[in-house]
Amino acid sequence: MATVEHKLGQPKVVYAPLAGWEPGLPDQGGSPDYIHYWAIYKHFGLTVIYNTPLASDKSATIYDVILDE
Repeated sequence: MATVEHKLGQPKVVYAPLAGWEPGLPDQGGSPDYIHYWAIYKHFGLTVIYNTPLASDKSATIYDVILDE
């Protein structure tokens, strides 16, 4: 989860990319089945489903990815 948030993030300072990176947190999230956490990135048309029900489990691995058309 931490790697996905990092890759979908953006620079802290647009004109100084070496200043650091802000994580790309999802627009929405939830655990509709109490087994997986769904992170929804509306601006990318992307839903990432993790193998944990917790949004705070940054070591969770990807269970599935859904791309919206």
